[in-house]
Amino acid sequence: DEPLVREVFLALFDQAAKANPANLGEGMMAPYTDYVLDTWLKPLLAEALIVGGHGNAERWASLLNPTAFQALKERVDIEFPATNPPFFQPGDVAQFEVVVKNTPKLIVKIYELNTLNFFLTQKRQLNTDLNLDGLVANSEQTHSFDNGPFKRTRQTFKFPELKGQRGAWIIEFIGTGRSSRALLRVGQWQVIQQTGPSGDLLLVLDEKSEPVKDAVVW
Repeated sequence: DEPLVREVFLALFDQAAKANPANLGEGMMAPYTDYVLDTWLKPLLAEALIVGGHGNAERWASLLNPTAFQALKERVDIEFPATNPPFFQPGDVAQFEVVVKNTPKLIVKIYELNTLNFFLTQKRQLNTDLNLDGLVANSEQTHSFDNGPFKRTRQTFKFPELKGQRGAWIIEFIGTGRSSRALLRVGQWQVIQQTGPSGDLLLVLDEKSEPVKDAVVW
């Protein structure tokens, strides 16, 4: 459970710093030291204050050893919060959030997937581990962020060109030597299967649980 506990404490310290910016420091650990070792909390407090942009980063360097401080400075984050939706309804403007750090230049590439070909050849659900070597992106964007090497920010990326379409796309984010991918799905059909007198009966439903006319099954 430690990754989850770590994420919670980073959020708690960041929220506390925003709520009371005049009272920053090691005293922020006091409500939790009866339950968690202060030696484990101190680096988390330092990280939360540094990546949250609460005061000068060097002010909190003493809470970390020099190696950890340098590693935090050089760390590149391109992460997708768990609050992003798993898929979008057809007709919606597809958008989701990305947490970035130390990415002064971020390249966003969009690859449309041939979902039928993927299922027929791979025999598995879509995933981001698809080999993109040799594929040409359908579109490419470049974004710039001037937040320095320490601060983490949450950015919203919108893809209006996908509105009205149905399918799946790999969105690849590339910045400062790191690449992260998201699988963006628009629309999601499901199948109800029953055993009938002549074999299997399949009913295909759309996002509103309405039957899909002229559906084809492989």
